[in-house]
Amino acid sequence: MWRVVCLLFCIAVAAAMDLPKPDEATPTVDWADEPTFTLGLQDETELDLEDEPTPTLNLEDFYGYNGMMEYLRNLSQAYCCTVTRQSLTTTYENRSVELVKISDGQGRSEKKVILLDAGTHGNEWITTTVALKIVHELVVNQDAHARLLESCDWYVLPMVNPDGYEYSLVQKLKLWQKNRSPHGGQYGTNLNRNYDTHWNLTEDAPTHSQYYPGSSAFSELETLAVGGLMRDLVETKREFLYITLHTENKSIFYPSVFDTKTGKADGLLHAIAQLASAAIFEKTRSVYVPSLAYGYDGVGGTSLDYAYEVGIPLLFAFEMPEMRAEAESKTTFITHQAMEGWEGVMHLALGALEMYSPSKSSSNTTNPPSDGSKHANSTCAPATNDAPSVFGSFGLPAATFSALLAYLALAVI
Repeated sequence: MWRVVCLLFCIAVAAAMDLPKPDEATPTVDWADEPTFTLGLQDETELDLEDEPTPTLNLEDFYGYNGMMEYLRNLSQAYCCTVTRQSLTTTYENRSVELVKISDGQGRSEKKVILLDAGTHGNEWITTTVALKIVHELVVNQDAHARLLESCDWYVLPMVNPDGYEYSLVQKLKLWQKNRSPHGGQYGTNLNRNYDTHWNLTEDAPTHSQYYPGSSAFSELETLAVGGLMRDLVETKREFLYITLHTENKSIFYPSVFDTKTGKADGLLHAIAQLASAAIFEKTRSVYVPSLAYGYDGVGGTSLDYAYEVGIPLLFAFEMPEMRAEAESKTTFITHQAMEGWEGVMHLALGALEMYSPSKSSSNTTNPPSDGSKHANSTCAPATNDAPSVFGSFGLPAATFSALLAYLALAVI
């Protein structure tokens, strides 16, 4: 009986694929011109890829540059179908600005992208740990967070300013914000003053200042690379949500930083920020204030305003506390902030998926879901009828796959 069922299945699949009729000429295939497909099982090393141990996320101390690179390397080896790494640029001191791309492995190139960066200021060490916590949750616990990966790919920059970060961490210079590029006897540019938006219009900071904006807009390798990534996402119509992590106070704010000017989408941005703020409070009892970027009037060259100007529709600066309470240990502080940061970013993403549709007007505002937890399907990932078929996923032409099915049918009769 099972042979009959198998035969009927093969006939049905072959019919659905519209195989050539017997009197039709079947085109010959020159296999010399066909691409070679391998399963990647070249040796024992590749056979054991799935058995790579899951790296442990260290929340006992702040990550240094080398520790971060080792963690990302081990994670990408253990989850090679989910994580890919790319060096976005190389800094003045020859460190890589690592871009971590996270997907659900379906290979859908049309998916929208959530872009997140951290470590823009050298002294904001906790932001890199929070970014790595986000990467860890999305990758290691991907089944629990499938909603976040089904709809969008994630591009994470855990350390935009590795030179300044490493200098501040090793030298214990908690006030150092800049990178380490030289400027006439002085060192460093404040990367969050160097983007090509309202650049150097009001502050006029000298080269020794921690707010020095650089010799010109995009004078720094780091900002030039991140700005280029933003433009590329917009040009390829994959832009969706941008989140930049900083430390200063507990707030979730949105553009414009330079002039605190209201925009058509403010109602929507505020609703999403409110949702994330409520989720953080429910989880940790910490209060994060959702608002326009008040208190930063006249600050130009920020990544948030640049992302806004190039066309990313949803965007937030997530600011966390920098100083831990005296009663807290370093480990307690890091663990708490990592959890709080993940909770906030996760709900910013879920809120964006719930409330925003690229097909609707950006002025549309939507109230958060009443229960704060159920997130309906969104159109973040455009519907398409061009998804690869099961045949393409095996790297075989449909006609070849049909021949295999026919052979299977003959084998079971």
